[in-house]
Amino acid sequence: MQYWWLALIILALAVVEVYLAYLLRNKRKLSMILLFSLGTALLIFKSIEFGILRKEARYPVEFSHISYFVFGAVMLAGVKPIRPFAAICSVLAGFGFIIGAVFAPSNVVTSASDPKLYFIIVGIVQHLILWFAGITMLISLDRYRVKEVWILLVGIAIMLIFSVLVHKRILYKDFVKWDDMVIIDILTGNILGYVLPEKFLTMPVRVTGVIGAFALLGGIFWAFYFINRKAFEIRQKKGIELKDEDFELGIWPLIKYFINKKNKPSAPAVECAEPVSSEEPIVESIEEREETPIETQK
Repeated sequence: MQYWWLALIILALAVVEVYLAYLLRNKRKLSMILLFSLGTALLIFKSIEFGILRKEARYPVEFSHISYFVFGAVMLAGVKPIRPFAAICSVLAGFGFIIGAVFAPSNVVTSASDPKLYFIIVGIVQHLILWFAGITMLISLDRYRVKEVWILLVGIAIMLIFSVLVHKRILYKDFVKWDDMVIIDILTGNILGYVLPEKFLTMPVRVTGVIGAFALLGGIFWAFYFINRKAFEIRQKKGIELKDEDFELGIWPLIKYFINKKNKPSAPAVECAEPVSSEEPIVESIEEREETPIETQK
């Protein structure tokens, strides 16, 4: 297998990132600061990059491309209810890249644009950032509720529909790679062409590939909530308290801080009691002393 060494490097880095996320499992504040920094930096970088690539009619239409913006925007905004959506997008994009790199490492090289070395390195780093961020959000930040899974499903459905509209040239009609989109290859079963010769890509094989892809997606969803629940249960059984649970970063927490600060009632002024005059007792005492000798003479 060509570029097998690249597959080993990516796999090793992914394992190291899982271990780093594990070390951060009980350090929520540090995890939040790190994720906020990575998300904001990635959002700024990708905004500038695609702003430049727009001149070449290249847009963020792939699942991983959109995931960069979802992760960065959610962390910058600091909106807690949609954080699991950013987490699952990061996990899916990172996991998909790692699997693809392990089974078809040559595609990491051949699919890179010019200058190839730059885009190969940047592509690997970006996907591994998503992988690390997804795992860290999974076990270190919050416990996610299964009843809110609809947010994840609706979000991913919108992303898929968006990609299909681009592929059909309804959106971004000038997009140059409309017929070469990984997400479309997954939806059509052509993704198996990365590991199988074209002559084996019959319709039954493609349908099986699509079914397998959605089965894998369902398995990742199940594992996502299972691992998240187990991480918090293990912490609770060991009596480990997750500190800084109220610590949040982002635009929305900042707005809430100023609103609460503005509406915070001021402390009531303490009224000072009037000082008791001590003149009268002193006068009475003097008068009594003056009367006493007179009464004695009588």
